[in-house]
Amino acid sequence: MHWPSCFEDRLRDWNLLRQECQDASIPEALLKINDWWMQAPLSTQHIAWEDWKEWPTPWDLLLDNTWCELTRGIGIVYTLGLVFGDDFETTYLVDSNEGILVVVGPDKYFLNYCFGDLDAIELDHLKTIRSINAKKLEHFRLN
Repeated sequence: MHWPSCFEDRLRDWNLLRQECQDASIPEALLKINDWWMQAPLSTQHIAWEDWKEWPTPWDLLLDNTWCELTRGIGIVYTLGLVFGDDFETTYLVDSNEGILVVVGPDKYFLNYCFGDLDAIELDHLKTIRSINAKKLEHFRLN
């Protein structure tokens, strides 16, 4: 797998990802979402936590194609909202000592940390700097 170079391909692949997740178990779907987004090539941070009310839409993220841990995490959160809606009691975007994470549900699945693993974090060592509930994001659910 590789990250698509043109917008149309990214949009098509993102749509296919969401379709594939519809028939998968929750852990399988979360891993598919995580691993798809982990392919995004990282650059420097270019949006700020403080501007969360103005964060780009999922389509703007895919069009811009400039990825930092935060924009990749936002992309994961938007994908979760479109695939699962309100199925999870809690979904948080978390700035931590381990980087920017997406923490899902009471089972504490960790996305945006590493490829192929949803529970690679040692909870005893995790320190939250700031977080935001995904439901506060305007584009989390697009109905």
